[in-house]
Amino acid sequence: MLSTVKVTYKDEDYDIPKETPYFLGRSNLLGISDPNVSRKQVCIFWNNESCYIETLGLNPSHFMDQIMEKGKRYIIKNGEYIELLPSKYKFVLKILEQEDSDYFDQTLPLNSEGNEINENELSESSFKLMSESQYSHESHSDGVSSESDFIGNFIDIDSDYEALKVESDLSSFNLTAPKSNNSTLLEGVPKFWKQKSYRNFVKITGKLLEEEYPAAKAVQIRKMIKSRWDELDELEQQSYYPKEERE
Repeated sequence: MLSTVKVTYKDEDYDIPKETPYFLGRSNLLGISDPNVSRKQVCIFWNNESCYIETLGLNPSHFMDQIMEKGKRYIIKNGEYIELLPSKYKFVLKILEQEDSDYFDQTLPLNSEGNEINENELSESSFKLMSESQYSHESHSDGVSSESDFIGNFIDIDSDYEALKVESDLSSFNLTAPKSNNSTLLEGVPKFWKQKSYRNFVKITGKLLEEEYPAAKAVQIRKMIKSRWDELDELEQQSYYPKEERE
């Protein structure tokens, strides 16, 4: 028989299994039909004090009054709830324990000043938005730097920022780490992207970077992006124009 722990939610007592995550709420999408809980709320109980969660579906949902984004990871504490919004999509959630997730590797999240948050600060603020790119692996068997992976993971082609939709189809846009010293550092960029598109791209990515990272780090990353962009431009010219035309 599973060991349980008694919890109180919405003035009702529940016996919750200790060893597994437990969803408590009322939602047709999750197959939960508890009449004592709001239809739009899902309460997650976990045997640890807190855990990481990641939304995998396209469903709209709120956690701590902020919209949960697909592919982003959040810290949730026992007893906190997610509010499901009206949607035709299935609600899909992945739960990760910190010690089992090599993305985090005992690394504390950063605050707005770029300093590590200590355990006391972390307990006071249970909601911290974290992108996978912040916690890229420190070591790579192929020798590619974590900075390269960081930039590749940071660019989100599914972003809702309208300004990213400039003159071209972004669906083929990817920043990837080089496989060799001879390979292009930027792959998948449409060949007809010109200076205006680049300016828009830098403007939006710069805004995103400055929202999440210290100014000095944001400037450093933008310089790396520009360097890769310039290299791609040079490779395109070499590929599409004879040497005499370029000179």
